[in-house]
Amino acid sequence: HYDAHAKDVYRLRVQALKAMVAMYKAAGARVYLDIAHSDWIRDGADMREMAQALMDSGVAQADGLVTNISNRQPVTATGEARNEAGYLAELLPLLPKRDYDVVVDT
Repeated sequence: HYDAHAKDVYRLRVQALKAMVAMYKAAGARVYLDIAHSDWIRDGADMREMAQALMDSGVAQADGLVTNISNRQPVTATGEARNEAGYLAELLPLLPKRDYDVVVDT
């Protein structure tokens, strides 16, 4: 459902991110990738797309993930609202590592 230009932009973005992850790791830095937040990534298709983008971007080499940056999504369930704990519970099993350091901005 993406046109050729969108696919090129995606390819260049993930290529740049992957190179930066490797560069910062080689320099000894801890690398965290921003994974948006629970109000942006809502369904299974979005979740799989996010997981694939992270894998394409070198998430296997990252130390951790950050979510909810400068947002106000609840960390845990509050009624019907999406929440970061639920989002992470769906996304993390789709990623190649199981030991990411996860930071949730509150």
